[in-house]
Amino acid sequence: TILADVTADTSADPLVGTTLSGRYELATPLRDESLGRVFDAIDVQNGGVCSVKVLDPARADDEDVQFRFSAEIEVLRALDHPHVPAVT
Repeated sequence: TILADVTADTSADPLVGTTLSGRYELATPLRDESLGRVFDAIDVQNGGVCSVKVLDPARADDEDVQFRFSAEIEVLRALDHPHVPAVT
């Protein structure tokens, strides 16, 4: 499967400034993908910069989308390479 990699419209995204799980503050939308939007984010616990993908709320109730999103997370968590950032 090829994910769409379209530059996100960075103007007035309502999620900018939102803190997820008390840890990741969403900063700048980077791109829209088939399952959601990717943001630059700040890890408020250590001040680090990271990326966070947020599932598209309009599709969040779709079981197939939930399955694909979870599967994508598990695949990324299984990667162990010095040039691939860790998924938490």
